[in-house]
Amino acid sequence: MLRFDGEVVVITGGANGLGRSYALEFARRGAAVLVNDVGSAHQGLAAEPAAAQRVVEEIVAAGGIAAANDVSVTSAHGGEEIIADALDRWGRLDVLIHSAGVMRDRTLAKLEFTDLDAVLDVHLKGGFHVAQPAFRAMMTQPSGGRIVMTSSTSGFFGVFGQAAYAAAKGALAGLSRVMALEGARHSIRSNAIVPVATTRLSRGADPGASRPPEDVAQFVVALCHRSCAATGMNFAAGGGWAGRMGVEVGPGFALPGGTAEDITANWDLVQRLGFEEMADGFSIGPYIDERLHEG
Repeated sequence: MLRFDGEVVVITGGANGLGRSYALEFARRGAAVLVNDVGSAHQGLAAEPAAAQRVVEEIVAAGGIAAANDVSVTSAHGGEEIIADALDRWGRLDVLIHSAGVMRDRTLAKLEFTDLDAVLDVHLKGGFHVAQPAFRAMMTQPSGGRIVMTSSTSGFFGVFGQAAYAAAKGALAGLSRVMALEGARHSIRSNAIVPVATTRLSRGADPGASRPPEDVAQFVVALCHRSCAATGMNFAAGGGWAGRMGVEVGPGFALPGGTAEDITANWDLVQRLGFEEMADGFSIGPYIDERLHEG
């Protein structure tokens, strides 16, 4: 059994759905868990601070260790306060999972800036607000730490009506990659998870689905265990399946000094995917992976 005895885990958005499943599973495996959640509805409204406490009570009743935190991730001060809470209580931080999220679906033409701000503030800025102080704390630990950002298929492939959500989720995958690169020399591993689960945020988009968040929790536990060396990667998990997601670069074509007409004439090569090796023999995947281990 993968254990987390003596380790401290911070989970944003820990009162419902995926976050709750993560909190229960890490606590069951011996971790001390800080359950962070303002208790809002899926659109980020009507905060209910007691939501995180209910999860904590469930953990404690089962013999686990947990504490509630209802500070919002939407400000830099809030992010610092969340991480400081865990450090003050337990003296260390081993795992950070940013799972807090809101949904404000609008087509691009109808998207209000208030909706854009609400989504970016929780997902993208919220991720940065907690990741930066967590990263700094992990830098001081010989054991480093593990960070998981929550991305989405929308961030990789796009979904109609999710301009704000897709922008935020795609950016979180990029943020995770940078943390992996910069954290390599400090034994900090960072990955992005693309969950496939039925939650409050996803139910409206996939009304007939039933994919328990507990399936994703099992994968996240394995990803965050000290025995897992993965870093700088994106993983999709849930619904009875798990796999790595990546960015693909096609073969392209060599045309130094070429004109727009030359490019147009070779457009089939420009847009083609499916080849890891580019025309000049340069392989983008291994090149990026090497950066992770340069220290």
